[in-house]
Amino acid sequence: MIFLTTSRRPTQRIRSFVKDLSRALPKVRRFNRGKLSLKELEGLLLKERAKLVLVSRWKGGPGKIELLSAGKGELRREPPIVCLKGVKLRREYGTPKSFTVKAITIDDERTRELEELARRFSRFFELPLLEEGEGQLSSLHFRLCDFEGIWVGVTCPAKRRAVGPSFTIKHLIWSF
Repeated sequence: MIFLTTSRRPTQRIRSFVKDLSRALPKVRRFNRGKLSLKELEGLLLKERAKLVLVSRWKGGPGKIELLSAGKGELRREPPIVCLKGVKLRREYGTPKSFTVKAITIDDERTRELEELARRFSRFFELPLLEEGEGQLSSLHFRLCDFEGIWVGVTCPAKRRAVGPSFTIKHLIWSF
């Protein structure tokens, strides 16, 4: 099981982003953290043997995505920490319904960092990593942006039309 939650005192935009992500990603359950400390959160995850996606706030909006997993008696951060530049919600795409992601896809123009990020997300969310032309299902698509960033978003059919949510990555922190 994968839990999805926010840092303390989330804004409405962060709540909407988390809600959109939980609908788009399979096997992900959203829960309200409330006043749980990180230690209490760790205890819950260890008991459930679960993974956690933590969306943190930066300047009033979603700023960071951390992937955590329950290991042998402790909570481990999974690299990378994703620092966000911007977020676009499903409603901003004008899509009336939400799509559930079936796979992860990567654009033809790619870097090693982009491929590694897609592989890590594929492993963490237990989704297949598809090459170009494989299937016409909704996917979590990774591509390079013009300004040297990475765009990640839900597309349907795969790699064609963005249906949201999506986010642009400012930079990735691989070691901590």
